[in-house]
Amino acid sequence: MKIRFAILAAVFLSVVSAATIAAHHDVLAKFDSDKEVTITGTVIQVQWQNPHASFVIDLKEAGGKVVSWQVELAPPHLLSNVGVTRDTIAVSSSLTVTMWPARDGSHIATGRMLKFPNGKQLKVGDALGWKQFP
Repeated sequence: MKIRFAILAAVFLSVVSAATIAAHHDVLAKFDSDKEVTITGTVIQVQWQNPHASFVIDLKEAGGKVVSWQVELAPPHLLSNVGVTRDTIAVSSSLTVTMWPARDGSHIATGRMLKFPNGKQLKVGDALGWKQFP
């Protein structure tokens, strides 16, 4: 009985792990790692929830036009592994973000690096094990 339970548990965990990995493989399908972009702006919204934390940052372009970017991050429990907590990114704060923009040209991106005004940098792309990507 114990062996049967152990086998079932191992199969279940393998399926769940494979589904999680497959779900995150779409990062390279959705976002363009060849067009890394860095912007500095003001955070206007933070969402600390599953399946991915995210924030919206306003960028003031030349001429005064404001463009909002939605930046997706890893799930909150993985972000904590690289030093990002619920309080790390604050609304109304200035932030520089290096990101991979969406392939479809929309103002959605996946965050790679956050740089704060005090010089602190956090590699948020590493939270999902993306260290091997550019």
